Amino acid sequence: MRLAHYWLLAKAFVFAFALIGIDSSDSSGSGSSGCLARELASKGAADDRAKNEFLKLAAYCEKTRKLLMSSRFQQVVKEADGAIKDFPGQAMPYYFRGVAYTELNEAKAGLADLEVFERMQTRAKIPIVEGYVFDCKARNFAELGQWQKALFEVEKAQKSGSSLERFKLKGQILRNLGREEEAAQEFIKALKIDPKHYWSAYELARSYENRKMYDKAVESASQMIKIRPTEPYAYGYRAQLFKKMGKAKEALKDEQSAKQMAQSEFPF
Repeated sequence: MRLAHYWLLAKAFVFAFALIGIDSSDSSGSGSSGCLARELASKGAADDRAKNEFLKLAAYCEKTRKLLMSSRFQQVVKEADGAIKDFPGQAMPYYFRGVAYTELNEAKAGLADLEVFERMQTRAKIPIVEGYVFDCKARNFAELGQWQKALFEVEKAQKSGSSLERFKLKGQILRNLGREEEAAQEFIKALKIDPKHYWSAYELARSYENRKMYDKAVESASQMIKIRPTEPYAYGYRAQLFKKMGKAKEALKDEQSAKQMAQSEFPF
């Protein structure tokens, strides 16, 4: 098969991946299969053996994408281990395994694989369009307490698009860098995307609490209660805030509500 025909085959795979729902902006990492087609096309396959490798690697990526989407992360790692042996020199197995390790909270292993993926893509002069690579690296650096590196990666991820999770992650990173006011702005941005996001409201409340802005913290804790009125955690947290404000009556009322909902001694 002539080189031009392989290029058309690669383009067809990109189109096929799009038809089955693989989007390069998808935070599940599914956009990497489109990157696969570009990667293999750039190598200029020249014979049937290369074509067969292309087809097998494409099938592997589609299978692995489905495993990731169904949160079968251990199986993704197992499949990637085999693919790295079967397809030496290909970047995609490292990508998938790095994402899986990240979801399994194995930060060092996740970082190692994602950095191999980045190096291989850079060497092949293939741009990394999946922001999720940088999301995962940011999460892994945060897990390891390397906050400045985590901030660098999440800011790279944001260049590919904004999302609630990215704003929230950046806020948490900024907090750990002692930049609480900037962190609060990130949580506010997250809540603008989804005003009913419970944990973004909590993070914003904590940001106000850390700066002793207790009235504002209570407002955010009250927002948590509006979002999940039958969950005891927000009542217990707001009770803590009322105590810091010297409002014993209000604190007691919230503690009673929390204990009643939990039907046990509430840990506040």
